[in-house]
Amino acid sequence: MPLAPAGEPVLLTADDRIVEIDDAASVRDLEAGPGPYGFTHFTYGSGTDRHRAEYGDEAGVITRTVNAASIHPKWSPIRSRFWGFGTDRLPLNGRVWMPEGDGPFPLVLIVHGNHLMEDFSDEGYRYLGERLASRGFIAVSVDENFLNYSVWSGIPKPDMKLRSWLLLQHLREIAELSRTPGNPFEGRVDLGKVGLIGHSRGGQAAAMAADHARWFADDPSLEGIGEEIRIVSVAAIAPTDMLVDRKQAQLRNVNYLTIHGSRDADLQNFYGDQQYVRTALDGREDLFKAEIYLEGANHGQFNTTWGRFDLSMPGGMLLNTRGLMDGEAQREAAASYIAAFMEATLAGRSEYRRVFSDPDIRQSYASGSVVFVRYEGGGYQAVSRFEQSGVRSLQIGVTADAEGVKEWKHAAALNRDGRSRGYKGLVLAWDDEARYRLSFDKRYWLMVGQEGAAAIAFSLADLSHELPESGAYSVEIEVEGASGLSARLPLERFGTLKSPPRVTYTIHRFLERRFENGKFKADVEPVFETFIVSLDAFEEERPGLAKDGIRSVTLHISGGPGKLMMDDFGFYPDRR
Repeated sequence: MPLAPAGEPVLLTADDRIVEIDDAASVRDLEAGPGPYGFTHFTYGSGTDRHRAEYGDEAGVITRTVNAASIHPKWSPIRSRFWGFGTDRLPLNGRVWMPEGDGPFPLVLIVHGNHLMEDFSDEGYRYLGERLASRGFIAVSVDENFLNYSVWSGIPKPDMKLRSWLLLQHLREIAELSRTPGNPFEGRVDLGKVGLIGHSRGGQAAAMAADHARWFADDPSLEGIGEEIRIVSVAAIAPTDMLVDRKQAQLRNVNYLTIHGSRDADLQNFYGDQQYVRTALDGREDLFKAEIYLEGANHGQFNTTWGRFDLSMPGGMLLNTRGLMDGEAQREAAASYIAAFMEATLAGRSEYRRVFSDPDIRQSYASGSVVFVRYEGGGYQAVSRFEQSGVRSLQIGVTADAEGVKEWKHAAALNRDGRSRGYKGLVLAWDDEARYRLSFDKRYWLMVGQEGAAAIAFSLADLSHELPESGAYSVEIEVEGASGLSARLPLERFGTLKSPPRVTYTIHRFLERRFENGKFKADVEPVFETFIVSLDAFEEERPGLAKDGIRSVTLHISGGPGKLMMDDFGFYPDRR
């Protein structure tokens, strides 16, 4: 669907600079798909794997084993009998896609999540490995199948710590290989530019590995992580977000991307959104974070071996697969977004940030699906994240008022289960017409500087599904300058506020509230879309409007009844 009027310039940010460019040219310059590099494929492993020759006799590089007994002293004898080892001798096995050329190349590790351990998962990310290698990244799909569930031996506990710790051990092994003559890694790895990709539990493990000191601060086996080996970026595909030792990853100064599908019947809640909010960029303009919500995507199709059913049989037969994205299209979207993320954050190609900040470009990467995108660059200056209980005074020099609303509060953002995602937003509900205004006095502009705003940024989620009755509505945004000049433009000029998709997970609605202990009783969850609104557009309407700062920003809402949530209202400074 078009997200801006045809033929008009489209707002985007690159390194948080606010520029206007021709839309067709922008899409053409940032085409998705394979890159220009040829690549080779090989494996590394213990050389003694009982079940897979690629990690046994056919391993291209022989790697050491690692002792995880301090984390998990001993697992089931049945598991040891199947694999031939215990937690004191975990192998480091991986599938490698290596770009041709001297390098050094950035390194990206890919790690799977939980699945039947006998149905090996690491092969299922070949599409990602090949895409990344073709764009000049060394890609490794890490084998952690021996940590997965088995009907005979359950799952090792605490498996999340094992998953993240083992990922770090792979980084240390590759670092050592890069210094060792006579193997394919020698001299070709840029250890200062490391990215981690994880799917499901692997997505959480990747975030934990980037925040490893929270769990492994005193582990001497991780020497060099964070110094010689620098994790710059984390991409999490439909991640879990469980408490581990009563802690969760708190990412700082790390780029973060999360992808989730609206038809995910394994993890029906968008848990990656919670980690997105817990990722702090600390004002660093070279960093950003983004989340992608793909309508019609499920959990399993991000891995080619997991299939279309997100639950194991026979329960999987009760899942509704009508309307799912085609598996190839779903993986193409994931590969395109992730490759763009790594290009922007590891390869220094900041123009690829536009894939996430520009509404037309990010839609063009979605393989025909409707996509919701939340984005924040390190140059963003928050006015309010709406965490306080009071709604009128937001910070020094910033006040709010509203008219025509029947609900106006700061409330927890909820997941599909009705539980808090760990942060709040501004909730507005109205019947047919409403107005919400943020006002700024001189104290605010003295703090941030007169040049402190080139664009307004905020995220919106439609909550009309929570009302007994709702209707279509439109939003206009008005900017008033300190001079008293003002201009008003439709929000659609800067993107489209979309209703989140409603999902029927099972083959019959009767099962929605009964199957899997009522797991699917809610058919919709709030999803945020970020709007970046250039002040130049308002200056074109009223020249000189923003010359001396902004007096107020107002949302004018017509139609309804309706309900929405706003989060992360702020400004991008002028970096030109």
